[in-house]
Amino acid sequence: MTSIAAFPREAALNRPRKEADSLDQGATAASEEDRQRGRVNLFAAIALVLLIAAGWWLVSSFVEMQKVQGCYASGTRYCSLI
Repeated sequence: MTSIAAFPREAALNRPRKEADSLDQGATAASEEDRQRGRVNLFAAIALVLLIAAGWWLVSSFVEMQKVQGCYASGTRYCSLI
């Protein structure tokens, strides 16, 4: 049966320097991956907001066009002022 260290940080402090340096490099690589993931998430969020805004503009343009065409279909004039 193996025992689990109650405080794994103490075990990390007692490691040889060479092993501790390799762990620091791993932490640096992990933090760079986190930054990269954050950039990708930010880009995805901006793209999503732009896509929603474009969709909103397109739908509102179609609704406005439908109102004008309905006005022309009813036979009235000056429909573009509605």
